[in-house]
Amino acid sequence: MVQTASQYVFDERGDYGPAWQVYKRQGTRLTKVTPDGFPHKHQLEYFQSTKPFTLFGGMRGNGKT
Repeated sequence: MVQTASQYVFDERGDYGPAWQVYKRQGTRLTKVTPDGFPHKHQLEYFQSTKPFTLFGGMRGNGKT
């Protein structure tokens, strides 16, 4: 599902490029806002989980924030 909030598009399915990216809408043009390297492996596992309750934790470097 593609969700729009004012001028930004969150593309969780990958309709406009890689999945889980944020794009800024400028007229009919979309510009990627999400930094390169996002999401990393552990974040993808969390995003793609089909379980009703998913915990995500750990020490530093796993992308919690």
